[in-house]
Amino acid sequence: KDGRHQPEYYGYEQYCPDAEDIAPCVCIQDSVSNAVALDCSSVENEEQLKQIFKADFPFKNFHKFYLLFNNNIKVLEAGVFNGISFEQIDIKYTDLEVVELQALDSSYETATEMRLYEN
Repeated sequence: KDGRHQPEYYGYEQYCPDAEDIAPCVCIQDSVSNAVALDCSSVENEEQLKQIFKADFPFKNFHKFYLLFNNNIKVLEAGVFNGISFEQIDIKYTDLEVVELQALDSSYETATEMRLYEN
C-alpha cells in the first residue's frame, strides 16, 4: 500500500521479521531463486508457534513454510499463521496428529503444493 513495486520473490532483509521476534523459527532466502521461506522446525509447542506469528511481519506472503523432524507440535491450530500465507507447505517427519479446520486458511489462494508425510 506504500506504492513500492513488489518483486516476484522478496528480498531477505526487507521482507523478513526481526530474527529475535520469530525465534526459534528462521527466515531464510534461497540463494538460487531468492524465494523467502520460514523454517519453524525447532518450535517447542503450539503456543510458541502461535506467538511467533503474532510478530510484526513486514510482508505477509512467503514462498515456503517448513516444519521438519519436530516431535513437539501435535496440532496445527485454526488461525495459527495469523494471516501469513505460503506457496508451499512442507510438514514432514513430525508427530503432527491434527490439522484443525481453518489452520491453513491464509494460504488458501496462494498454496500450490503441500507435503505432509511421515507424520
